[in-house]
Amino acid sequence: MNDVNAAIQALVCRGDDDTWKKLLQEEQRDPQEIKNALLKFIPFAPSLDPLTYPVCAFVQLNPECAVDLWTKLLVFQHDLCNVSELRNWVVHAINLTQTSSTSLDDDVILAIVEACSLAIKTERRRHIAKRIHTFRATLAARVHGALPDREQSSILAHLDELAMHRGSYTTKSLVWAVDFARRYPQDRSPWSDPVVVERIKLLVCLYPELFKTMLHHWVGLKYISLSQSDNLLRHRPLLEDIMISAAHHPMLRRLESSKKHWQSQSLSVRYIDVEEPCSFSTWSSETLLSTATMDILMADMKAAAANCPPYGFDSVALALWALILHMRDHVETHRPQLSQALRLLFSSVLPADLNLEPSKLLAVLVLVAESRMGSWSLWSACPDLLTSVLVFMSKVYGDIDDEQMQWVVGMIVNCFIVQVPDIPQVLAKRAHLLPPNALQLYKQRLQLWRRAS
Repeated sequence: MNDVNAAIQALVCRGDDDTWKKLLQEEQRDPQEIKNALLKFIPFAPSLDPLTYPVCAFVQLNPECAVDLWTKLLVFQHDLCNVSELRNWVVHAINLTQTSSTSLDDDVILAIVEACSLAIKTERRRHIAKRIHTFRATLAARVHGALPDREQSSILAHLDELAMHRGSYTTKSLVWAVDFARRYPQDRSPWSDPVVVERIKLLVCLYPELFKTMLHHWVGLKYISLSQSDNLLRHRPLLEDIMISAAHHPMLRRLESSKKHWQSQSLSVRYIDVEEPCSFSTWSSETLLSTATMDILMADMKAAAANCPPYGFDSVALALWALILHMRDHVETHRPQLSQALRLLFSSVLPADLNLEPSKLLAVLVLVAESRMGSWSLWSACPDLLTSVLVFMSKVYGDIDDEQMQWVVGMIVNCFIVQVPDIPQVLAKRAHLLPPNALQLYKQRLQLWRRAS
């Protein structure tokens, strides 16, 4: 073991690869021993680029060690390690060695996918997070049977065209159902692609007069089975009711008009108080949904938000908001589900490629500001939830280059700073992370709080 450590240390610290090459040529050497030594030294290398080809050579000679090496490096955490550069290098090395392109079992690929997911959650540099996300999506699509990008885009574009011109096509649902079946025959299996499936589920809720009828026609044409229509291409009945209620409720028009108002105010002021708060309630239930039911709904909502086009986001946001309103007064029983819903609401402004979308940001701002969300009693019971929301949005603010979007994110944070009664206590140790304007407001609140106490 000492000679292995010495060889790798010479490679890492001095760029001396002679001993390393001899090490790889030893047939009796246990590759697991070398892999463990690499895991020990690679994260702390002064420069990773000189290690690329030597480590890739080891991986190609010992493919059984590749997945374990890459996954452990992707999730590695240490205060003295530049984990962002390490992850960036790992993705580069995987692509060079084509580890993910080899005929690996699905469970092995899923291990890399899971490691990428964990890495994204803690990655602070957005361009690296985007690269890991793209790599993860490519692997996940291979496991879950996604269509090639060009064919998927063609189907989504066709569905979006139908949605945008639904007034002309509603009476022609049979014609368009037949046309879709002709364009995308069963042997190409468009239903194997989860993105296509989620788009149809959403469109059934947004425009049921067209897309529900098309599903009925597809069943009649034997293009799909009744089971596929009910269980694959539609949301669960409860979630479908919530989504349809949100998509056809007058509050949707209020949300859309308010977005235009807030956009016109951007860059003008630090904070706007709402004189007449609006609950934005589009659905309610007399009985409290069970935690098991909420877990199922949140899993479906997460998929809907992740695959939602811009034109459908307002409806999805209102449906998610309805679930948050349903749970906010029942923290003692639904805390995990409520935490997940809040996290989804604020992270849903980030689409698949992690580029912020102004329309989605404005929708979240309207919900937060015009409902006076910061005044909810929820935050007194769960200050940690509020802290996580503010820290997340502050990080998003720091990653934005666009001045207008910075204003929108800053206004979301400012609403909480002004409206939460005990904000000085909640943010006592995290205030330094706030955007500049929010930090000024926080200091003013802190002074008033100290005088009052």
